[in-house]
Amino acid sequence: MVPHASEATLNVSTLPLFVYGSLQYGHAAHRRYCRTLVALTPAGLWGRLYQLPAGYPAVEVPAPAILGTASGDPSYDAALATDGDIAKYRLRRPLGDWQWIHGELLLLAHPRRALPPLDRYEDFHPKRGGQYHRVLTQVQTPTATRLAWIYCTRHYPAESTRLRLGRWR
Repeated sequence: MVPHASEATLNVSTLPLFVYGSLQYGHAAHRRYCRTLVALTPAGLWGRLYQLPAGYPAVEVPAPAILGTASGDPSYDAALATDGDIAKYRLRRPLGDWQWIHGELLLLAHPRRALPPLDRYEDFHPKRGGQYHRVLTQVQTPTATRLAWIYCTRHYPAESTRLRLGRWR
């Protein structure tokens, strides 16, 4: 059983990561790439969810919701994601055709060890791009609003299918 994410486990020695696809608990990629998992809780955010032609999902996050971009330094990125006073705010629906995306907030220990394999898996390269980029945004858990990193798409292919229910599989 994975512990529930709480205020006590959220600090700079952990990195909060919102996942919505194959990195969710129970999937093979989760078992392979999330070995430093400290805690997990259901969470969600506003965005657009797509099924890509290759069979995996991608999320588009509204530009105003992007609070930071990955630096390439896992420790620095973990420090950026400390919550501060954000926990007292609830997410508001952005203007436009956005939907609620269901997923999980993972808290990963040892960001310097945990993040590089995840970045490679998600084809994210801080210096040269890739299919995904990692951005800092707000997610809503059952108890609070949190800052978390998310892998999201820069541009979804035209042949992608919008998943309007906000869930992948």
